[in-house]
Amino acid sequence: MTPKKIKLVGLSLALLFCGTITKSFGSADSTAANPGVKTVDEESDLYRARSLDGVSLEAVESHPNPKNSAIGIGLGLYPFNGYYNALLINVTYLNRLSRKWQWEVVNFSYAYTFDKDLLTELADRFSVKPDRAIDRTEFLASTNLLRTLSYGKFIVLDDHIRYFQTSLVVGAGILKGSQKSSGTANFGFRVEVFTNDRFSWRLDVRDHMTIGEFDHKANFILSTGYGF
Repeated sequence: MTPKKIKLVGLSLALLFCGTITKSFGSADSTAANPGVKTVDEESDLYRARSLDGVSLEAVESHPNPKNSAIGIGLGLYPFNGYYNALLINVTYLNRLSRKWQWEVVNFSYAYTFDKDLLTELADRFSVKPDRAIDRTEFLASTNLLRTLSYGKFIVLDDHIRYFQTSLVVGAGILKGSQKSSGTANFGFRVEVFTNDRFSWRLDVRDHMTIGEFDHKANFILSTGYGF
């Protein structure tokens, strides 16, 4: 190899080395100037598939289809009467017509009432116990239509996927009291969280408005559903 060729090779190697050093320093300066910007390796790790609830997630999952029929049982509370509270024992049967519509064929709540402090105070201080004047709720029965408002999923403790559904409730029924009975117009809202395609937890807020008197019987019910 001639001295001229040796000089050309040496010059090429020097230019290549300088270019590599310049690129390295440029990348370091860019990262330092933008600490919030993720590198290519960090972004790849961020979007890498993970295993959640035993399922490897590589794409958006579709919402699972619950069973067409479901029964439910739960406990509720009617706290808005001035004279008594009521503990509700609730059972339901529901039929899913489509993803958007559900028919709650029957919703039945038996009410166990217990006095508030006001009645105790009236009896102790004034020897008055107006039981005959108080119309205590004994049971509520209704049939309702549910319209799905939203559904989706969330992650519990970074490892468990849970699906939810929210619904608007409209229906009609009957309220049996200790002194009289009346028809009701029902309005409410439900949040349902599914553990799988069969089991779910439900939180209901319902208002049973008596027809004619427009007396409101608002209650809260926490229940579990089993699909089949």
